[in-house]
Amino acid sequence: MNIYKAVTLITITLISFCYLKVEGQKINSKTILCADTSGVRLEFLMPDFENINQDTDFQLKFYKINDRNSYDYLKGKIIKKKRQKNSSYSFYDAYFYLKKDTLSKVNFRFYPPSTLMVGNSQSSSETLACWKD
Repeated sequence: MNIYKAVTLITITLISFCYLKVEGQKINSKTILCADTSGVRLEFLMPDFENINQDTDFQLKFYKINDRNSYDYLKGKIIKKKRQKNSSYSFYDAYFYLKKDTLSKVNFRFYPPSTLMVGNSQSSSETLACWKD
């Protein structure tokens, strides 16, 4: 009877570790697409983060509102953060510039796996639906 309990405990432990590993890799290194009601607005590759509050450079495709077949490649910074009340949940703050020579900074906050809020200081934020490609 003790051997049966030990084998069961080891099996459950191994399955749990495999499950947690898969869950932790769902967002990192995956292409994320975000859209409004008219189509895709943002596409970016979620970088790998080793630490919380670590920022890194990233690139994204910013689709034009009037022509969703056209887009600009833009560069920005993204940082992984933990929620203060629930430290098991992380989200991402990022910013990028619409034009290289101007100060048209756009911020977004990504709540994996499905919500991104984007906006700049001149306008209110817009909520986009997101998914992994």
